[in-house]
Amino acid sequence: MTNRPAQPRLETPDLLLRPYVPGDALAVVRVCSDRTVAAFTRTIPHPYSLADAEVFIQRVTSGWEAGTGAAFAICERWAGGVESDPIGSVGVMIDAIDVRGEIGYNMAPEHRGKGYATQAVRALCGWCFEGIGLRKLTAHYMTHNPASARVLERAGFRREGLLRGQAFKWGVAHDLVAVGLLREEWQPAS
Repeated sequence: MTNRPAQPRLETPDLLLRPYVPGDALAVVRVCSDRTVAAFTRTIPHPYSLADAEVFIQRVTSGWEAGTGAAFAICERWAGGVESDPIGSVGVMIDAIDVRGEIGYNMAPEHRGKGYATQAVRALCGWCFEGIGLRKLTAHYMTHNPASARVLERAGFRREGLLRGQAFKWGVAHDLVAVGLLREEWQPAS
């Protein structure tokens, strides 16, 4: 057992970001089994199984307990305090030595284009800088994913470089764009 405090819940105007629980496995499968989600995310296999979701939930729970990361289920907030099943994920892998984190996220296709990914990424950034005191955040996106570029740009990230042939997905090498955001550049929502 750990003495670590419970992972927080983060809120945005439309979303609740909460820790994953074992009962989320089927919702994770619904999101991650979509081929477009897997195509834009280096670490999500396709097809995606219930066993994959259960391993993911256990891994992110262990990561929180070890202090190496945090993953949040993205849920819509409805009237009366009711929340949806997870419609995506946002998380951070923490590098304690360099006091920085690398973020990642995904969103079910039917929920794209609503500003949810930007809200989730901005909420995570605020928690990383103001809640746990990280000094820098990084992220990567495949060059064929301009939507992810826009999400990160709206959250304040700046392009830092191109990693040629860095990702290898489904037998094809892909270039990754590296972006970063320093704590002193962070602009909380007003």
